[in-house]
Amino acid sequence: MLSGAVRSLQTNFADSGVFAARVVGDLVGRYRVPRRRYRRCVPRISAFYGIVIAMYYDDHPPPHFHAKYGEYQAQVAIATGEVLNGALPKRALSLVREWVELHQDELEEDWRRAETKQPLATIEPLP
Repeated sequence: MLSGAVRSLQTNFADSGVFAARVVGDLVGRYRVPRRRYRRCVPRISAFYGIVIAMYYDDHPPPHFHAKYGEYQAQVAIATGEVLNGALPKRALSLVREWVELHQDELEEDWRRAETKQPLATIEPLP
């Protein structure tokens, strides 16, 4: 059973969002606090044909989004549809570029929302 002081310490760390498993775990030996994993918020704005499109809130310029297809990942520029980093198979990349042409204004608006930390709008997938 946890002592009152340790339970209080555990609660205070958990409430503040600080990762406390190591600190509290060392104090109580065999009792461990469940890990709170830091997850960077990555809103999924669209998905089609197995391709997932996401945009990070605290991302760097130029305006871009992240496309994931199976084991492949790429950062794609909103303005041009060019791959900035990573790679996608040829067919997946052509689908992503087609989608960018159809939704460029919506992507630019989502980029502006991400910069101001507003909720991002979902964008229609390819038909």
